[in-house]
Amino acid sequence: MEYADENDLILITKDADFQNMFHLMGKPKKLIKVSLGNIATSELIDSLAKNLNDVLTLSQFPSFFIDIGKYNTTVIIPH
Repeated sequence: MEYADENDLILITKDADFQNMFHLMGKPKKLIKVSLGNIATSELIDSLAKNLNDVLTLSQFPSFFIDIGKYNTTVIIPH
């Protein structure tokens, strides 16, 4: 997590603990949480590809959170 923040990288996870840390401590600064359950790798790649334009746009912000779910995607940009 520190490495990602120090190098302006986006952390991608399925772990809810990272989401909690983002909301409580603002870290990691750039986070994508995948909430798709058990899916094939090809489905994961498809879901990430569908959201790529949004990720590229948001990557310009110093901090953001994206939750990619089965039926919707949630974006949070802290003030």
